[in-house]
Amino acid sequence: MVDAVFDSTAQMYDLPYSYGWFSQENMPPAATHHLVYFASSHTAARSFDIAKICTSCLDLKTLFIVAQNDAGGRSLMKVADSFALTYTSDARAHCRVLHIDMTSQIPDKTAINAALEQGSMRHREDGLWTQAGVFSADHTDAGSLFLLENINIELLQGVGADFGCGVGELAIAILQKNNTIKLHAIDYDSRAIDCARKNLEPFGNRVTYHRKDARDEITVRDLDFIVMNPPFHTGKETSVDLGKLFFRRAREMLKEKGVLIAVANRHLAYENFCREIFSDVEIVATNHQFKILQCVA
Repeated sequence: MVDAVFDSTAQMYDLPYSYGWFSQENMPPAATHHLVYFASSHTAARSFDIAKICTSCLDLKTLFIVAQNDAGGRSLMKVADSFALTYTSDARAHCRVLHIDMTSQIPDKTAINAALEQGSMRHREDGLWTQAGVFSADHTDAGSLFLLENINIELLQGVGADFGCGVGELAIAILQKNNTIKLHAIDYDSRAIDCARKNLEPFGNRVTYHRKDARDEITVRDLDFIVMNPPFHTGKETSVDLGKLFFRRAREMLKEKGVLIAVANRHLAYENFCREIFSDVEIVATNHQFKILQCVA
């Protein structure tokens, strides 16, 4: 009987113990015996997670690894082979499933250690802390750069939020430009929150951290402003519904006349939806790929 689920994809959202076990804050239950791991689509993150399972879950008897075929499933056997794990494999519902009897395994320590090193938190070239699998792990996302180039910092006063903060790039820029602002850093990915804590450490108690999924109710309220670069993919599929949910949650968190500044891909018509829930919506900048929306609650 499965007694724990580790969901790195956030696709199997209704299952217990959603993503976060292997952060500094959330470790797997010590008595885990039968684990289902819904694998990350990111190669290094997937290998890191499996290596961590092999080294941390010492009482584990059964491991099921599941991945959609177009999001890492086709390479699951390659990863298991690289760790010298023996398994049975099954394909169903466009997914690959590996069943591993962990009581008889002798993993390749060299491969395990290499995966742990590659997937662990590290400095990227610009000096920020990052980790395999987080959004835009190796460099600042082009949309975030466009937002920072066009943001009116004078609109950002009081208490705000970086919604979907990633490793904290938007937050850093905002906090540096205005030393009176306080900020909530919000992200569903505990790896991102861990990195953001390190990157935003110089700002001390001006930052409060929340590991929250946009699909959950977020209790932060009465904010003066929010900045965000919302996701527009679910797996490999473009999904405006996820982006719309971010805008709806942002509206719930803002006080009346609070301001949302968001970057979005130019072809996604979020402004039409935003006009239904905000009192004023304006596109303040565009380029060939992105647009900046300024919305007043």
